[in-house]
Amino acid sequence: MHELRQYCIRFYGQSALKWHMHLTKAFLSVIFSACTTLSWAEVTPTLNSDAIKKSFGSYGVEVLSQDDTTRIANLFSGDSESKICRTLAVTEFVLPMSPQLTEQHRAIRAGASIGATLRAAGFSINKKLLVKTETPAGKAFLTLTADTVSLGAPLYTKVYALFAQNGDQEIPYAVIAEAYHPDHFPPTHEEVSDEPHLQASAQRALASLRAALVAEGSIKTPAAQRTREEYQIAGPVQRQQSGHRPLASRPKDWRSAHLSGSKQASCRRCSLHLPSA
Repeated sequence: MHELRQYCIRFYGQSALKWHMHLTKAFLSVIFSACTTLSWAEVTPTLNSDAIKKSFGSYGVEVLSQDDTTRIANLFSGDSESKICRTLAVTEFVLPMSPQLTEQHRAIRAGASIGATLRAAGFSINKKLLVKTETPAGKAFLTLTADTVSLGAPLYTKVYALFAQNGDQEIPYAVIAEAYHPDHFPPTHEEVSDEPHLQASAQRALASLRAALVAEGSIKTPAAQRTREEYQIAGPVQRQQSGHRPLASRPKDWRSAHLSGSKQASCRRCSLHLPSA
């Protein structure tokens, strides 16, 4: 009887220990999975194309100008007959291009969206912020946005380095400068880089972007011009039904939007570091 009692104690004691170890392993597995998910979220942020499609219901990319080193593109909402530019992007490619990105680079130069193309190929997207500022809207930008932005309106602008990440390998792809339509709020980038060679590329891309914003004759497109004319002749009711907000009803810039309590103008724009000139 005593031996039976000792056997039962050992049996149940071992079972309890095994059950405890099983729960511990399961708990650690959940924690590891959560950490992996968080890490992925930091490396692969929401893409600008995702944000445009979510906010406006559609997304497309139109290459306005391109050479071996630089691409200027209109990231728009709407269809081919009524495009509204939500982001004007100047991309400076990192050359020589990594052989691992040859196929994706070919597709991007043929007009594909950068982030979506790299993501579809299985790469993680890592963006490092280089510059955050604002630039005035020029006549070219007014044309691309069908006059839904007023001349000289300050546009939230940022420049970042984009890396295609494969495991622990980080492959530099491009430095991209983007100016955003006032109605569009792009995803934020928390990681910042001050590497000198990236900063030099950032300043070149920013200078090209500023030139593109005002170079009216260089980036007109028939669809954008047609949308602009339709907007000008449309009545107030038609504009509201089509999703256009009258210029007079929009805040002149992100500062007044924030001060007026606009829900859309979140505090992330209050941290802009504006250039002195």
